[in-house]
Amino acid sequence: MDEVHTTKVVLLGRTGSGKTSLIVRYISSVFSENVKPTIGAAFSKKTVQLIHGEERKQVVLAIWDTAGDERYESMAPLYYRNSSAAIICFDLADRQSYNKVDFWVKELVEKVEQNCKLYICGTKTDLLAEYGGPLKRAVGPTEVMAYAKKLNAKFVETSSKSNYGIDDLFKLVAADFAGFTLCEAPPIEDSLRLQEPNQTDVNEKSSCCF
Repeated sequence: MDEVHTTKVVLLGRTGSGKTSLIVRYISSVFSENVKPTIGAAFSKKTVQLIHGEERKQVVLAIWDTAGDERYESMAPLYYRNSSAAIICFDLADRQSYNKVDFWVKELVEKVEQNCKLYICGTKTDLLAEYGGPLKRAVGPTEVMAYAKKLNAKFVETSSKSNYGIDDLFKLVAADFAGFTLCEAPPIEDSLRLQEPNQTDVNEKSSCCF
């Protein structure tokens, strides 16, 4: 029988940073240009299956998507308290979106009692000129990786539209929580590349074999 673990994951970020689209893509395997901003918070969950030889573990990700609007910032601690992992999202083409990351880091340090693993997620790679999109990158990966290193955090770039990097991000969160080391992909910082992979479907249960 698989060993089952449950971990609380919270998504934080400025309004328009792509948090909700990322969750909808991961949970439902769909993308919409017209996702409504989250009010308060929204909850969803998904199971990740981890396999290492004869050892099997299932990690249930209990995911909270918090509102990015400043009007709801005072409510955010209600949802990220007791989180084991926090994914802080920012729009790669919006410098102000990235500047807000540090605010959420300080909030977590101040208000989350237990050790909470940090993941910094740059979103909307499909909109960047280097991927064939219309917009210029506002924040370079070297800058973000240096910042993440100071925090002992991990950094990944994603696209909800093309489904780039999203499954890998949540698989990494699950593996870190379960104490597994991913073998199928290089370290997340080294996986940034200048071509989008082909879109793939995301199953209700994703797996990682070792």
